[in-house]
Amino acid sequence: MKRRLRQIILLAFVLILMAVSSAEMQPGSTEQDTISLQQSKGQIYLFQQVLDEFGATSPEQAAQLWGKGMLYRNGVFHYVVAAEKLRKELIAAWGRPEESYWNIGTSSPWLDSFEIVDTKILSKQKQKVIIKYFWRSSTGPVDPTTAALTIVKAGEYWQVTDVN
Repeated sequence: MKRRLRQIILLAFVLILMAVSSAEMQPGSTEQDTISLQQSKGQIYLFQQVLDEFGATSPEQAAQLWGKGMLYRNGVFHYVVAAEKLRKELIAAWGRPEESYWNIGTSSPWLDSFEIVDTKILSKQKQKVIIKYFWRSSTGPVDPTTAALTIVKAGEYWQVTDVN
């Protein structure tokens, strides 16, 4: 299941990139060869609908996907494991996916690696996971930071409901 989810996320990301990049006219191509901006927006909306059907099958997977989102500066990872309320907050912060790139983070410092350093089981359906982020800049390592994720079981998936 982990492998399947990873494949689906990667496929969706690649398809989104292809749709956005092909919306621009390439040298030597005609208008008939080019996907319109409206078509690209429609495709991205359809990809988002697919992402809405998937999620993490364990709290560990939810935390790992959240960390990978930070590592790759790819908001799609956060979106796929976020609970509905948090998804709305992400969209409010980043914009709709068909209007923006969901590229999160900065060029410097950048995330070098991350590690799950603590997991507290709050109930059968709720956990608090602490992720430690290790940053780097052109001048070397930067002080690490942490994030506390609240992860809850919602139906068949585990979702991030809060990040501090």
